[in-house]
Amino acid sequence: MAYCVLSFGTLEQWYSLDWSDSAPTSSCRSTILTAAESSPDGLTIIVRVRDPDLNPWEPSVDAASSASSSSSAAPLDRQRRLGGPTRHFLALEQSLARLYSIATDSYVQRDLILATVDVVVEPLRRQPVCLPSHAPSFQWNYQEEAAVQADTQHGKGKVAASTNDHGPVPDLTSRSSDETAGPDRFPVVALGGTFDHLHAGHKILLTMAASLTTRKLIVGVTDDALLVNKKHRDLLEPLEVRTRHVERFVALVRPEIECACVPLQDVYGPTANDPEIEALVVSEETRAGGDAINKLRAEKSLGVLHVFCISLVADSAPPSSSPSSNPNSEDKAYSGTESAATTGQVLVSPATKMGSTGIREWLARRKGRGEDRE
Repeated sequence: MAYCVLSFGTLEQWYSLDWSDSAPTSSCRSTILTAAESSPDGLTIIVRVRDPDLNPWEPSVDAASSASSSSSAAPLDRQRRLGGPTRHFLALEQSLARLYSIATDSYVQRDLILATVDVVVEPLRRQPVCLPSHAPSFQWNYQEEAAVQADTQHGKGKVAASTNDHGPVPDLTSRSSDETAGPDRFPVVALGGTFDHLHAGHKILLTMAASLTTRKLIVGVTDDALLVNKKHRDLLEPLEVRTRHVERFVALVRPEIECACVPLQDVYGPTANDPEIEALVVSEETRAGGDAINKLRAEKSLGVLHVFCISLVADSAPPSSSPSSNPNSEDKAYSGTESAATTGQVLVSPATKMGSTGIREWLARRKGRGEDRE
């Protein structure tokens, strides 16, 4: 396993990163690809942000302000302008999807489908990741890259100085089906899925759900009994394996919260009766299930859930044979910021959209050729 640490001054610098080959920060993508190529087993990408005052996942600003001194007024004001987790929902999803796309695409093109790709956002985790001393480690720093560009393009120091400016807080719109604005975070959030061969789409979904809760994430994992008609059923991971992988990943990205995995016997699971659940995270494929859950809760006089939907849309172009050398296909796969902001969709590489069925089909082909599954 290799590690790639991406360092930024603020979250906004990560959210607004230009991934085109002509951008001054294009070396960030090159660093990720180099890290992925160094390890056939997988890659952990760590997003590190230096400014602790601008963290939407810190405890409530309102609670902090009541006990604050006048000396902390400026940081609190910046944090209020930044907003809470729900305001960051879409921007976080977009930025996670870009990182997963770059790394996952690299492994898929090398036929390393089972390689593990994890993205850990340290502000969300609220504690640093300790890098193993024996593992390959790669570093990329936004400020250092900007300083280099300043030296070569505009004279020493001009661009570098601007990286210390927090700049305006972007308009980060949460993608919720609610018509009215709700809380900016929730004590208990739920989601559900099969989570077979935990992949990039699952990990984005789990990270987004974990980003909204302050205390507990309830994850419904479809019971084996409901999966008898799945394609390549013999290659499905058992319930206990799928549950363990979910728990491990949530502990990696948000260790401070409780992750309660429960077997799902139907579409509702705990959401049918648990009054503590306030929010539900779904994908486009399971949006109808979210509507059914709220209909049932309304019939039972339970609070209707705030529903947040992630939308990962694969670009129509197939991944290039050499991601770092084909700017046209690369830009098309990863440059969905403007359209995503207006349509609520997040463009990713086709590799990132490979679901559990695709992974099982790949395993079946290997099995048919007599190859080792691992």
